[in-house]
Amino acid sequence: MPAQALATLARDRAAASKRFLVNDAGIAADRAVIEEADPDNGAENVSGVKMAIST
Repeated sequence: MPAQALATLARDRAAASKRFLVNDAGIAADRAVIEEADPDNGAENVSGVKMAIST
């Protein structure tokens, strides 16, 4: 699977997860943060999106 397709899949999955947290779990939208991994950072050798809930 091409890298761009994996990145799109990761973004879509993160957005769906955020929608669930906000719409079904009652988390405030501004607390569910989605960050894309930096492809130029060798330490982040992952394909995907990071998600965190701020406290």
